[in-house]
Amino acid sequence: MADTTPTYDLPFLELGDAPDIASGLEDLATAVETELIRIDADVAKVNGLSTVVASDTNTEGPYSNTTATSGTNVCGVAFTAPASGAVLVHWKADFWSSQTDKVSFVSMEVRTGATVTAGAGSGSQVVASNSNDALKVSGTVTSGVEARLGAGTFRLITGLTPGNSYHVRLMHFTEASGNITVFYRQVVVQPML
Repeated sequence: MADTTPTYDLPFLELGDAPDIASGLEDLATAVETELIRIDADVAKVNGLSTVVASDTNTEGPYSNTTATSGTNVCGVAFTAPASGAVLVHWKADFWSSQTDKVSFVSMEVRTGATVTAGAGSGSQVVASNSNDALKVSGTVTSGVEARLGAGTFRLITGLTPGNSYHVRLMHFTEASGNITVFYRQVVVQPML
């Protein structure tokens, strides 16, 4: 074997090589099998990835606090971190703010462990809920007509430990003296390669 292909390193005979066809075919078959094993392993990684979804149609609120809460009926889902240690979290909510010019927020947090609970939550916080990565609504409230929003957004989460269990849950909060009511929440966790 005098040479190999540049991409997959498959051996081939050159015109000036001695005509040892059996040895050349054995080398080629071994190189092809090695490459197929690598491809099979990559396909198994992709096939092992699954997207998880949670939805909640309960009304949460009104809530008037700057401290984020999951509400009584938590909307969250557990997942296993993929080999990349990265997931894309998508979330949506329909919600309203009933105080003039006070912003209401719907965000998410990531915690360790597979148990999704309301209140303080289980496991350790990995990614905190915050106003920068949140859905937001504010506006003028007149005659009881709230500032309403139905929207979705996403956030890339990296640095998770591959194979470990985590969970994500939606959180909501307001500016000081604000008031939020949340409906129709949904969260999707999509593993990244």
